[in-house]
Amino acid sequence: MASMGQMLTREDNPQRLPGWFQPLVPVALAFAAGIAWDRWAFPPELGSKDVLLGYAILAVAGLIAVWWWGFSSRVSRWALLVVFALAGAAEHHIIWRYFSPRDVGLMAGDWPQPVALRGVVTSVPEALARPQAAPFELFAPQPAVRFTVRVTAVRCGQIWQPAAGRLLVYLTCPQPSEAEPHVQEMPVWFLPGESLQMFGRLRRAFPPMNPGGFDLRTYRREDRILAELAVPYPECITRLAPASFWNPQTLLGWWRLHAAQTLKKYLSAENEPLAQALLLGFRTEIPDELERSLLQTGTIHLLAISGLHVAILVGVFNAVFWALRVPYRLRIGSLLVVIAVYAVISGGQPSTIRAATTFSVLLLGTLFHHSFWSMNALAFAALVILTWNPAALFRPGPQLSFLGASVLIMVGRRYFAGTVGTLNRDLPASANPPRFAWVEALSKWLTPTLVVTVSIWVMSWPLVWHSFHIISPLGMVLTPVLIPLMTGALASGFGLLFVGPLWSAGAWPLAWLCDACLTGCRWLIQQAEHTFPLYTWQPAPPTWWVAGVYGWWMLLLLSSGGPTRRLTRLSWTGLGGWLLGGIVFLVFPAAQDARNSHDLRMTVLSVGHGLGIVIEAPNGEVWLYDLGSLGGGDRAAWAAVGTLFTRGVRRLDGVLLSHADLDHYNGLPDLRRYLAVEQVAVTPRMFQATARREPGVRALEELIASRKLPLRTIAAGDTWCWGDCRVTVLHPPTDCAGVTDNAASLVLCLEYAGKRILLTGDLEGPGLEALLSRPPISADVLVAPHHGTARSRPEELVQWCRPEYVIISGGWASLSNTDGFTEELPRPGNASPAAPKVFHTAEAGAITVTISPDGRCQVSGFRSAAQTPF
Repeated sequence: MASMGQMLTREDNPQRLPGWFQPLVPVALAFAAGIAWDRWAFPPELGSKDVLLGYAILAVAGLIAVWWWGFSSRVSRWALLVVFALAGAAEHHIIWRYFSPRDVGLMAGDWPQPVALRGVVTSVPEALARPQAAPFELFAPQPAVRFTVRVTAVRCGQIWQPAAGRLLVYLTCPQPSEAEPHVQEMPVWFLPGESLQMFGRLRRAFPPMNPGGFDLRTYRREDRILAELAVPYPECITRLAPASFWNPQTLLGWWRLHAAQTLKKYLSAENEPLAQALLLGFRTEIPDELERSLLQTGTIHLLAISGLHVAILVGVFNAVFWALRVPYRLRIGSLLVVIAVYAVISGGQPSTIRAATTFSVLLLGTLFHHSFWSMNALAFAALVILTWNPAALFRPGPQLSFLGASVLIMVGRRYFAGTVGTLNRDLPASANPPRFAWVEALSKWLTPTLVVTVSIWVMSWPLVWHSFHIISPLGMVLTPVLIPLMTGALASGFGLLFVGPLWSAGAWPLAWLCDACLTGCRWLIQQAEHTFPLYTWQPAPPTWWVAGVYGWWMLLLLSSGGPTRRLTRLSWTGLGGWLLGGIVFLVFPAAQDARNSHDLRMTVLSVGHGLGIVIEAPNGEVWLYDLGSLGGGDRAAWAAVGTLFTRGVRRLDGVLLSHADLDHYNGLPDLRRYLAVEQVAVTPRMFQATARREPGVRALEELIASRKLPLRTIAAGDTWCWGDCRVTVLHPPTDCAGVTDNAASLVLCLEYAGKRILLTGDLEGPGLEALLSRPPISADVLVAPHHGTARSRPEELVQWCRPEYVIISGGWASLSNTDGFTEELPRPGNASPAAPKVFHTAEAGAITVTISPDGRCQVSGFRSAAQTPF
């Protein structure tokens, strides 16, 4: 960092102007304000011509005001800013709200439907990370690739009709086996520009199904992708026409694919995904464990190609050009070409474009003696990115990228101003003896690098905390240590990409150096994570506090360097006090909603085919009843973590496991990464010898023992209280030998304020017979056993407990089941007054039951409030 500041700063002291007086800064702010206005001022339906017409009329009025009062008038300047704001609003309105009536995304539904499409590939296929088979996963993971397609036609019967829109295609490539020897092996690649015919299942992107869940539907829509196509086999895709190599996008795609294959050929399997992320921008193959380690050590920014990577690249190439005695102006031109090539081959992500644009502007500025530390360059990059995709304004990645650049500018004003550059002259000889020269060089590099990394972390941790629920100061120290290894990896990696296809003998030394540097990076990150676990997962801070932090920071950027220092001092004081308030919020957390409410609140999570129930008791205790999913334990864990964090919950008082089925407990290992668990309660059969034969059960038992979690066994007849809420175990009995795991499921009855909730797990067979043979009880809410299938005997169970509400936890496949609760029981609207109301997590998302102290019972689905319409 420091070397880059010294290398690119002119010898003269740049003029320091406040940000507001640098003309592109207010223009970029006005453009961004217009984008935010259009997003937040209107509901998220499709576009309206009347709104665009209103924007156009107001913009014309603003231009007339500029012409009438003249450019020197203050009124004209404000009117011009309003015009730029309207331009940003119109740009966002068109990209966010306007889609062709023929867009296939408008035809897609929430559930997959078979479809035949034709389209043109528009992006390089990226292989998805294949998770390793684990004892907590039921199905072996399959390799897959994804790419985007511009749709041209859709088949209606036997007729192909014109269509439009962008699709994200997921192509699964099953491994060859004896049962299916015909399937193709990975990889399966397509070049941008190729025309394809595809058969698959079309559906809209997933909306958030649980509180705190990621809104994938909105994220895809911001990229103008309204639906995705799942293709189960490569044979379902037919090439209709090859790509034209006169197409620049095809040539770029061809080069990127061959570059990826070069890295696969020469680098080790452990380092090749990381090399692809750093050199080519392919991040989909990064293993989950490595990505989690980067996040927990505060070095996740290394995966986002940004200013650090461009600075390293420019520094390496500048050193090479200087050693070759390349003339100054030719050196600048060559560096501009290097930056442009890197931005293109690395995928053109917003952080990459920001870094490339900023560095290009600043390099050009050195030719004309303009200030290096100018906010104009950053504002120009913001205008470029927001014009290309206004949605970048709302994404944490670009936000962090621009935040880091603004911190670097502020530090550079105070730290690098007046330093002597080396772009336009020879390196000065050291005045120190040779044996001390390396000490001086190290101090000149290390000190400013630490200043920059600490400053960036101090300003970015509120946004990281708010977006990712984690605080990790370790990155402040680890990043400077990793920079030399990153420099070696990038330099040797680019050399490998250009030398590898031409000269194998010369490629192996470069591959060895790149492999060694990446191995060193991974080793340092993993060692730091385990030796110094200085990170904490926390519920996000209030949005108003985060907005206040960056409001003060923006005021500081706009006022710093101005003629009056009173506003600058006020900005520093306000920023420091606001950050201190955040630290107090972390150390002494505010009273949480869940722990101060006198209600009994139960949330049945939407985890697909599985079960996870959050129980928030009146006395403040928080428990989980099961947590698992056939879609993966991580899916269930994140559903629980997001829900608990939105409630302000930082620990669990206990977990109740109903039985030894993976889809009821495989989320617990991942959950332990983010939340403390005080104890685990199981049935007598859970860890019996017959159940231990399952690898997942053995792994779970070992996990509980290694974490030294108190293990409690509960059976029929046990009772306890969570404040005024009484919990009774109805099943299984202490002796449950000779029955299946499902028949021995844990059945709980929660009683509070005269209301009852019945939790049944996967109860079926002899266990269900035993429950139905008991005297009937009246339950207000029944969580249907075994995901609402016919084996749970819906009619008999409803007659036995007569619930007012029935909740089914399952995926879309169980929603279409014709012999379960959804068909056996009358639907609301078509039912008699005594018929229960049926809720399904695949339809309603997470379902929350709230019982107040006065006995009122409310049941609501998360999806009804969080649905994102088109």
